[in-house]
Amino acid sequence: MADHAHQRILEAVQTVLIAAATAASSRVYLDRVDEIPAASLPAIDILGAGDTGEDSIEHLTVNFPQRMHHAYSFAIRCVASQASAAAKASRNLAAQVETALLAAVGTIAIGSVAIDMLLAGVAEIKDGDGAAAMFAVRMDWQAQYTTAGGAPDVPI
Repeated sequence: MADHAHQRILEAVQTVLIAAATAASSRVYLDRVDEIPAASLPAIDILGAGDTGEDSIEHLTVNFPQRMHHAYSFAIRCVASQASAAAKASRNLAAQVETALLAAVGTIAIGSVAIDMLLAGVAEIKDGDGAAAMFAVRMDWQAQYTTAGGAPDVPI
């Protein structure tokens, strides 16, 4: 069995953001569980520590196999060191992420099925609790796709 659609979507998003040559360069982390050190900033953190994904499912049919429309929500944080102009750097990095993901129509795909990407919300976060004070822009994204019941790894 192939990886779950969620995993494949997140990996495709990571690939697009690394290729986009943003201010974060190759510092695009996926499922990171520890704090990002100041030396590794600016960075893009996809579903990092404290963030989880959520899948909202709408059943399109009642017969078997069911057709299910998924709206998989996940967070991306654009993080910069809390110094002068950190807020500006995080906001500009968020703009680069938005541009890259919305321009990636057909690139974020599972097999030959393109995944629709929607930007659902944006929040700014000042975090001074860790070893390095940081400023981040949290972007809530939604990947939309349809599957047949019992095949969560095969969008149709």
